[in-house]
Amino acid sequence: MMRKGTLSKEEYDKLSDYLVEDKNIKDCLIIGILSSVRLGLKDLTELKVSNLLVEHENGEFQCKNIVIERKGKLVNLKVEEDLERVIKEYLTFRCYKDLPHDYLLFSERKQPFTRSGIYRRIKRIFVEIDLKDASLRSIMGIKWVTSFLVTFLFN
Repeated sequence: MMRKGTLSKEEYDKLSDYLVEDKNIKDCLIIGILSSVRLGLKDLTELKVSNLLVEHENGEFQCKNIVIERKGKLVNLKVEEDLERVIKEYLTFRCYKDLPHDYLLFSERKQPFTRSGIYRRIKRIFVEIDLKDASLRSIMGIKWVTSFLVTFLFN
């Protein structure tokens, strides 16, 4: 039984098809983190590159955890392997931008994203693919699908 407010398989397929066609790494990262790591919008807007627990194994970048502060305590959130690939791709894109800050996500004006900015971005996607009844919370109820990420990154 599907949880109330969760995207159906068909709706999820529509969303992943759109993201693959659009090829926007920032949208993939936002939806990937919201669905896989299940951060809230506030945590997502405050996320910095330094929050990514980066390990270098044989000169290779790895991001196995995202470290955030909740209620005064540091919390390690596990990053799935496929989301790690999206993070790597996004950080490659991000390093070519001249940014005056360490925030992971930024707007077209190179300012850190706000909650409303991320919400508007996701709402625009939902409208474009005709998911009128879907909400931001419905993203958090979906399972991050490996085939979508592999398709996005390697096709």
